[in-house]
Parts: sequence; C-alpha cells; structure tokens
Amino acid sequence: MSEARERLLPRGNVPYDEDAEIATLGSILIDDDAVIAISSVDIQPSDFFIEEHQHIFSAMLQVSHRGESINQITVAQELIGAKKLNEIGGTAYLSDLVSRVPTSIHAKHYAQIVKNTSIRRRLISATDQIASACYNENDPVKILSDADRLLLGIQSSLSVPHLITPERLAELGVDYYGKLRDPANRIAVSTGFEQLDLCTGGLFPGEYWIIAARAGLGKSQVALQIAQNVGKNGPVLIFSLEMHWRQILDRLTAQAVGVPVRKIRGGGYDDDLMSRIYNIALPGVAESNLFLFELGNNAVEMPLVTIPMITSMTRHMKMAYGLSLVIIDYIGLVDAPREDMRSSRAEQVSHISRGIKGLTTSLEVPVIAVAQINREPERRANRRPELSDLRDSGSLEQDADVVSFIYRDDYYDSEAENKGEAEYWIAKQRQGESGIKLMMHWDRDYGRYKDFMY
Repeated sequence: MSEARERLLPRGNVPYDEDAEIATLGSILIDDDAVIAISSVDIQPSDFFIEEHQHIFSAMLQVSHRGESINQITVAQELIGAKKLNEIGGTAYLSDLVSRVPTSIHAKHYAQIVKNTSIRRRLISATDQIASACYNENDPVKILSDADRLLLGIQSSLSVPHLITPERLAELGVDYYGKLRDPANRIAVSTGFEQLDLCTGGLFPGEYWIIAARAGLGKSQVALQIAQNVGKNGPVLIFSLEMHWRQILDRLTAQAVGVPVRKIRGGGYDDDLMSRIYNIALPGVAESNLFLFELGNNAVEMPLVTIPMITSMTRHMKMAYGLSLVIIDYIGLVDAPREDMRSSRAEQVSHISRGIKGLTTSLEVPVIAVAQINREPERRANRRPELSDLRDSGSLEQDADVVSFIYRDDYYDSEAENKGEAEYWIAKQRQGESGIKLMMHWDRDYGRYKDFMY
C-alpha cells in the first residue's frame, strides 16, 4: 500500500465505505457526465468520511460550477488554488483514483452508498446527543423538541419530502446568490427574444411555461425558435407530438438557407440551393443541440405518450447529454395513463399538468408546454384570448409559472390592415408582472416570428 493510501485510511469504528468513496470520485474523473448521473442523490462534500475525499469532491463541484470539464488536470489545478493538492496526496492519488475504477456506469450506485453511510453517521451522532440529553436534561419536552430538530435536519438531506429550516434556507442562499453574483453563472437561459427576457428574466430551472393560441397561429414556431436559441448553449429535448421530424427539419433548413419553407418542401433544388442545404443547413442542424422525441415506425402498437414516459426519457436525456430545456408540443396530445382513461378529459389534463410541474421541479429544468385555446374567443367581439380559454382544464393556469398567448388580427380577418402583426401577451407570471403585451411580426413565407419590436 502506498504512503498516500495509508495516510488516507480513516480511524474510528464508524460506518463508512472507502471503496464506494473511491469509486464515486474515480467515476467522475474518468467521465464528468457522472456528475449528472449522481445529481439525484444530492451528495455533498461532507457526505464523504475521508477528509481528503471531501476536498477532492469539493474541487470537482467548483470546476463543474464554472462549466469546465472535470478531469485530473482541472481538479488538480483547483486543489492547487485551494492549497489542498499536497494534502490529498498529490496528482499521484488522483491517478490512483482513476486506475481503481474500470467504468463510470455504476457511479450513482456508489454515490448512494456514500450518502447512506453519511446518513448513518449523522444518525449515530444525533442519537448520542439525544442519549446525553436524557442523562443530563430534566425537561423531557425540551429533550423531545431538540431530538425532533436533530432528526429533521438529517431528513432534510434525503431525497424525500422534507422540511427546510430557516437556517438551512439561509445557507442555501449564501451559495445561490454567491454564484449569481458572477454573470457567467446566470441560472436562467435566454429565450432569444430580448423583450421577453426583459419581462421574465428568461427561462429558469424548474419553471413551467405555457404558450397557447388557436391552431395555425404559430405557437409551435415560437417554441421552436426558443429551442434553437437555448440550443446554442445546451441540449434541448423536444416532444413534438404533432409535427413529424421532417416538418421540423424543413423549418430549420429553410431558415438556415434563407428560402421560404414551401421551396424546401417542394424539392427540385438547383445546384446552388443543394450546396447550401448540404454545406450550411445540415451541418448547422448537426450542431443545433436539438433532440427530437420519436416513437418509432416499427411499433406494432403505438405506445401511449404519457407523463411517466416523458419523465423517464427526460431523465435519461439529462444523464446522457445534460439538459437545458424541455418542450412538449402540444399538451393536448399527451395521453393519460390507462388507469385514468375513464375520467373526463379535463381531469386527465389536470393530472398531466401536475405531472409536468413535477417534472420541472424534480429535474430542475424549464419546460415549455404548447397548448390550444378553445373556441370561446370566436364568440366574443374582442377575440383576444383569456386565461379561461385554455382548453380542457383550468389547472393549466394554476400549475404554470408563466402563461402566454399569441393573437393576430389577420387570423380572424383576412382584410386586416396590420397583417403579420402579432400580440404576445403574458397573461400570468408567478414571479413577475402579468398582463404584459409585446409585439412581434409573423413572416408567413419563412414560417417564423421576427424578434419583438419596441
């Protein structure tokens, strides 16, 4: 056993698993995507029993927070900056960690063992304190109250429903606002529409947005344009339940080469256009970071596209590639589970909507759900949509953090003077001002909305 290895051996008869700690750190060093795989475990540096391992994992988190790749070089540099490299055994020990782990595929399993032994140690400490209080404290009510606080503090570190104490909330705030101070650590992602970003701050992890309109008003296109912009900085998963992948590809290609969508769909390209498709459009698509959900054409029976299916695929996507945004187009085509088939469609949509909200919070990604409105506006003199016009369920309004509508006069009146002018109305915003109207322009030939005018 090397001198560095001997020095790392802990003392004391307490629960810990040295091999699991080594395997967790080694998995991350050989594949930094393992950090995503273990994110649901919510492991912290303090969960490692061996102090040197705490320093290494803390360095890994710092590297990850800066958006850099985690490897032996970047972790070593971070440890040098923290004056901890020699303390953990130098670069030789980092190399030893890598050599001890053949694959990162079981990273989450190793991390869960580290977390479990950490919880056990904290429980032992808590029970020791409770036992000491029982011997030395005369007031049983105070003993029980202190015991409850100790156990609740431990429960808050588990990935189960738990209480966040005021002290813990303040601790979280120190880290949260400390990171936000640096513009490079901006949590929200831009929609690509300047005025919309100014009104909402952008798309925040855990937020549930709804973009609603009547059929044919271009709500899917707004979602796609937001996806294209977010894709410049991170992966986007699109559940396009209405448009085939060819239709999305046609739109992306037309925009890239600067011709109307109908020209791409019509075929018969000349040499110049063919060259631009092959050399400009398709390479751009390959680098777009847009991932499309595809049911598959060989299924004997088309499976139901339910929220559990969407959640499962989203979770796998985040583990494999990372994830900046999810788009569901559109919510009316999401199926209810078979056990809910006998309930009303309004009840089904309510369950689906709550499932989407749960998805955003559990995976901490923003979700945009496209929705249709009912025909009520057509019966009114003022045809602009209202929150009550959301189709099938009022729970959409209740669950969503942002609800927005698209409206154009020329949709209802072909003789309207302001053809192509559209209103983008933010009807509800949980974290900001509601009732905001923004203006944009619909370019019918190119099938896209131009940036908001101001």
